[in-house]
Amino acid sequence: SFLWFFAPQAGNDPEHPDFSAICPTLEDYVVNLPANNFIQIKSVPLWCYDERRFGKPGKNWALKMPRDKEAFQRFIREQVKLLPPGPQVIKVWNEPWDMYAPEDYATLCNWIGEAAKQVRPDLLMGPNLGPMDYMAKFLDHGGMKDMDLLIVHPYSADFTSTPEAAVMRERLRAWRELLKQKTGRDYPLYVAEVGWPTPAGTDWPALPHMPTPSSSAKSLPMPSTLVS
Repeated sequence: SFLWFFAPQAGNDPEHPDFSAICPTLEDYVVNLPANNFIQIKSVPLWCYDERRFGKPGKNWALKMPRDKEAFQRFIREQVKLLPPGPQVIKVWNEPWDMYAPEDYATLCNWIGEAAKQVRPDLLMGPNLGPMDYMAKFLDHGGMKDMDLLIVHPYSADFTSTPEAAVMRERLRAWRELLKQKTGRDYPLYVAEVGWPTPAGTDWPALPHMPTPSSSAKSLPMPSTLVS
């Protein structure tokens, strides 16, 4: 399951962020639910919003590149302190290539990874990457410095064919090889999203609208899966 860490829902005090709104969700999903969870850190508090760079806050303002490293890292540390003990997998943002320059995303991952591991060095953390040219630039800017794994969404590249027809295995292999080439390390790959196309008139016209036994058997084991 996914758990998204958002900015405080009440109060804008950088010294005392109010996370009370998400605490019941943490309890439900991380403590009470017997499941493997990806915890997705994906928000910027208002006091770290860069109005000079992005203008007045509008749609998706909490997803923009933050300003003030020190204040943002303090916010991240306070979030991470809410996590219960035990192994947790942290996904840093979601599909950033449509919003972030690769160098900005590398900086964001470094800020979050450094802050989170100051209070929870046991966390397993990973960026979410996909397009190969974007990933190469991200790696060139040192984005894997405090990361432990790579999180991918191996949908078909054209959103019309199935992942198998879009050479999913080859794409997984290419991501792994690029990581090794750029960093000198072998990183595990985790699949956090995958899907098989559905009907005409949507973005996914290759399969019937209702799941088939074949598509269900393929897709259900895949979310939140470590690719060995």
